[in-house]
Amino acid sequence: MKDYSYAAPKRRRPGSFVWKLTLRQTGYIFNILCLLDILIVVLYTGSLIAVTEQAVNSVVTGSASGGTGAASVLSPGMTVTQEQGMPAGYELPRQLERELYAPEGTLRGFRLKDAEESYPWGMSRIEYEVCVPSEDRQGYTRITFDLSPNLHRFWSAAATILCAQAFLLIASLWGVSRSVRKTLAPIQQLAETAHTITSVAAPAPKHREELQLSGTIDTLNTITAKRLDTRIPIADERAELRGLASAINSMLDRLDAAYQSQLRFVSDASHELRTPIAVIQGYANLLDRWGKEDPQALQESIDAIKAEALGMQALVEQLLFLARSDNNSHVLQLEALDVSMLATQVINETQVIDKAHSFFSDIDPDQWVMGDAGMIKQTLRIFMDNAIKYTPEGERIKITASGDSTWVRVSVSDNGIGIPEKDLPKVFDRFFRSDESRARHTGGTGLGLSIAQWTIQRHGGHVEITSRKDFGTKLTMLLPTAQPRSADLPAAQ
Repeated sequence: MKDYSYAAPKRRRPGSFVWKLTLRQTGYIFNILCLLDILIVVLYTGSLIAVTEQAVNSVVTGSASGGTGAASVLSPGMTVTQEQGMPAGYELPRQLERELYAPEGTLRGFRLKDAEESYPWGMSRIEYEVCVPSEDRQGYTRITFDLSPNLHRFWSAAATILCAQAFLLIASLWGVSRSVRKTLAPIQQLAETAHTITSVAAPAPKHREELQLSGTIDTLNTITAKRLDTRIPIADERAELRGLASAINSMLDRLDAAYQSQLRFVSDASHELRTPIAVIQGYANLLDRWGKEDPQALQESIDAIKAEALGMQALVEQLLFLARSDNNSHVLQLEALDVSMLATQVINETQVIDKAHSFFSDIDPDQWVMGDAGMIKQTLRIFMDNAIKYTPEGERIKITASGDSTWVRVSVSDNGIGIPEKDLPKVFDRFFRSDESRARHTGGTGLGLSIAQWTIQRHGGHVEITSRKDFGTKLTMLLPTAQPRSADLPAAQ
């Protein structure tokens, strides 16, 4: 026997889903901060080089106007020396050289003030060099700008920013974790509901996941096979979760309806079997006490037991048919059928059996459908049997068949007692009978129309019913029209 009891999910440690999402979101924040730091470094470096180039251009302009002029434009931390031979360095594109007003062939580069300084501690002692070639290209002027004071201020500001960002990341772990819990709480609620739907007794789990909402676990644990009417509250403002909760509630509605239908089915079947069993037991007791010596009582008992046994057999066969149909295990043998021929067979057979009613037909020939001959003929017999049961003797019963390019219609109509308007929506429910006293008088199990509806729907059709109390009833079967194969047509005479 399967165990459907609810088992609480194991509590996961730091590798839980919440922490994975939290770390992922925190990683996004970290990446954004890194990009922001890179942007700050690029902007600061660019602005520092721009200021340096402006100062270098002033020196170059002063040197061109005279030696003493160069010294007057030197900025703090800048030195100018004259040297022979061009050093190594990088040369800017000519267009950018013209924008900087620097002579063609000017080389630029960075170097550490102290070559012995180890990396990265020497990064704060960097010099920016610009080597301007002389007119004869035999020497050059080295202009050196010490970046150390600016870099010291930058590293101090950078350390402050990095500390603030580190604090922000640590604080975001708690904030993001809380936000993730709040966002995913309805999903956890739905998961808990799904686990407890089929539970016979679902105790509250010892370890509650981080995602559970306070106060919902006790409500969710009450959803069992006997409490399928419990629903998930739809109060979340997020459309996606609200839609998911609505879908789960719709599923619960269908499960509840199916479960209640099953309970009614079992109850009604038990009720239907209880009466014939009681009759059989009564006659058996009668025979056991004194009926064996009375030939009339003996024959009456035998006839009653046989009749009740046949009724039980018919009921059990119908129940088995409906069980197979519910499990989709009943396979239809589809073939091209002339429904008009089946209708003619049914009314001819009924006229032989029933002499108490007048039967009429209006059947158009060659009404073809794709279907199971046995099942469709059984459906027509069900319609005919219902008409016979609820039509007084001497009254007329009519069967018609017609069709067009879309549908084939086969109807059985009578002028019997009819069905009250309030009962029309229920006539295809299993075991439903409009009038219990008339049902006991006419017999039947209340399953015939349910079987007929299932058969017609499996053939892609539907049923129409019109009725008026004391005026009669008309049942119509509509099936999709099919084109017959040449092998199905009768041979020409």
